[in-house]
Amino acid sequence: MDTSPSQKLSDNVRRARERSGLNQRDFALMVGVSRPIISAIEQGKEINIKLTTLHRLAEGIGVEPWELLK
Repeated sequence: MDTSPSQKLSDNVRRARERSGLNQRDFALMVGVSRPIISAIEQGKEINIKLTTLHRLAEGIGVEPWELLK
């Protein structure tokens, strides 16, 4: 069974954030997104995020945006 894009994003963001030693609040502040959005993403909720948000997350993690979905 294929993993949904939301779950792939969730797994990749959570792993990278934890690897960097940041909590959700600090990561949210760093990338300029609200903590509830970070929480929803990490829970794999089916939410619509802007491409700019995806780009901010990727920059904060140090990867290209497309890598968050692979």
